[in-house]
Amino acid sequence: MRLFTSKKIYRAFPELDPYDDQVCELYIRRARRLRSSWKGLLSILISIPISILIWSGVTWAMASLLETYKEQWESPSVNVLAVTVIFFLTGFVWVPVMIAFIVRDMCLNRCIRTQLSKVVCDECEYALIGLDVFELGGSRVVQCPECGAHTQLNAGHITEADIDPTLIVKN
Repeated sequence: MRLFTSKKIYRAFPELDPYDDQVCELYIRRARRLRSSWKGLLSILISIPISILIWSGVTWAMASLLETYKEQWESPSVNVLAVTVIFFLTGFVWVPVMIAFIVRDMCLNRCIRTQLSKVVCDECEYALIGLDVFELGGSRVVQCPECGAHTQLNAGHITEADIDPTLIVKN
């Protein structure tokens, strides 16, 4: 698992290991553009109010427990309202932020995984990323090392930039 402050989510995918950081960042940017990144942004925006509601529920449950067991403590001077407010305010900021980071990472992971799953052999589903592209019969193809099938590029769902991420040009 990567840290929330780390930008190198692509290192979680072994298919991208042969490439340097700049190429991987371009690949991720392209994958986000191709895979409707607005869905990820919408998920993050929805997760924030939901996490605030959940934190409010946790705070209410904690306050109820404090009030219920207040008489059993040696010190009846415990101010349940003050403890509840402090508890709520400490989590009010960090819980939604942490949830938003987790949702962002999940969406980005799904986006990259979907992009990588499209770059497979039609016959045996072997990952074709990083293989050599060559000319065959007037079209650009890549040969699967697993089953030997030829996959034509730039005609269907796979482009040369999908096979060789170094071909992605910075916009």
